[in-house]
Amino acid sequence: MCSSDLPIGIAAGTRDGQLVEVNDAYLHLLGYTRADFDAGRINWVALTPDSERAGDEAAFARAFTHGASGWYEKTMLDRHGQAIPVEVQLLRYHDQTDDLVIGYVRDLRERRALELERQARAADTQAQLGRTERSEEHTSELQSPMYLVC
Repeated sequence: MCSSDLPIGIAAGTRDGQLVEVNDAYLHLLGYTRADFDAGRINWVALTPDSERAGDEAAFARAFTHGASGWYEKTMLDRHGQAIPVEVQLLRYHDQTDDLVIGYVRDLRERRALELERQARAADTQAQLGRTERSEEHTSELQSPMYLVC
């Protein structure tokens, strides 16, 4: 069910947070090991900050009602409690014994870093344009007849 060579994290679990299968990308994203998973030390409900649990509950409801939650952004907590921005989609999966949810998780840290870099460059460009405009205005004022001395 979960391929370990994909760059996207994949986890299958129950609605109460018990994970039944994860790929290595999911473990790597959150700083866990296969031994942590095998020992049952990862609960996907606990990986979400309290402030975002309502959004997860709504996504679970959409997945169980419509088959898919649609992509949504949230924060997940890694092994050390550090916030990781991610994009998630949940899909309902029904086998003979359980209704499961399969979560596809994309790490947004690189995208966010690029956005911050782009915003910083835009701010620098805007500041340079402002300095250029002020310099041109000052030069224009100095060249006006009122400032010319004969």
